[in-house]
Amino acid sequence: MTSQDPGPTVGPLGTHAGVVGGVAAPLVGDVDKLMHTTMAPYGITPVPSAELKPYWDGAKEGKLVIQRCQGCKSYNHPPVFVCNYCGDRDAELKFEQVSGRATLYTHYICYDTSVAGFEEKVPYAVILVELEEQADLLLMSNILNFEYDALGSGLKMGLPLEVVFDKVNDDISIPQFQPRSN
Repeated sequence: MTSQDPGPTVGPLGTHAGVVGGVAAPLVGDVDKLMHTTMAPYGITPVPSAELKPYWDGAKEGKLVIQRCQGCKSYNHPPVFVCNYCGDRDAELKFEQVSGRATLYTHYICYDTSVAGFEEKVPYAVILVELEEQADLLLMSNILNFEYDALGSGLKMGLPLEVVFDKVNDDISIPQFQPRSN
């Protein structure tokens, strides 16, 4: 770095947005009380592959379905061609509805405006949830209907969550999570 080079763009909370190719989002509003009730409108829309079609069809119907090995009964997500747990190449892999009950496994607050379709939504929480059906059955999502601050205070590991479906259009609904109602 030369004396004329100011270095990477420093974004909110000291992030180096320029390093990851984005521009730091301006902090607008009250960053002590962030909450999204939806991530819509979506600037990008998933295009289901043949392997993921059952997952997206289930979401469209308001059901969370996850691939399950019929041999060892373990869930696999994302879907696979051979079970991650038993490795049985002959075991049938089917999508089955799960409860949608989960706990917060981890999270980060995204300020990166280079993620196409989400530029106007920053800052927002990206969460990893663990579904109650199986240890380490993890899904990446967003949290809705929950207030947190710019550092994610309030997003405690183990927070009980439930799936909700955020409608993108008539064909696609996105599984998101919110605090459990019961």
